[in-house]
Amino acid sequence: MGRILLAATFTTIVTLAFLNLWNLICFAALFIDGGKSRRRYAALVTIWNSKSPWGAVAELVQYTWSCARSHNGEGKADFLFSITFSILAFCVFASSVAMGIVTPSLMHIGSVAPVRPSAVFWPDMSNDGLDAFSARAPAFLRALGA
Repeated sequence: MGRILLAATFTTIVTLAFLNLWNLICFAALFIDGGKSRRRYAALVTIWNSKSPWGAVAELVQYTWSCARSHNGEGKADFLFSITFSILAFCVFASSVAMGIVTPSLMHIGSVAPVRPSAVFWPDMSNDGLDAFSARAPAFLRALGA
């Protein structure tokens, strides 16, 4: 039970770390100078008001589409800004999900790794001879190592 609680806690910590990374990216977006167009201010408001990277992806893709349809010259810089932050938001979101799944399985607790049930093999130990001793030997070695 303790290992499951530890893995769940670690997953939560990793997910919150990526949300804090997104907050840091939102803060950095405010300092990128790209002109004083109204469209850029709309993008900054969109980024700043997004509570999660996935919400930012949804809003920034719509903003990128409106910049792509623009035929005047000021839309190009705004398009590059919005596509860059759309990609960053998607990468942070995907990394958050992937690392929340992968990282706890890579975590080592003590001197052994968490057991994967599909990898455990228990042979038939009906006789009490050398076969049973050889199957239990790794457990004895782990006990000696601890």
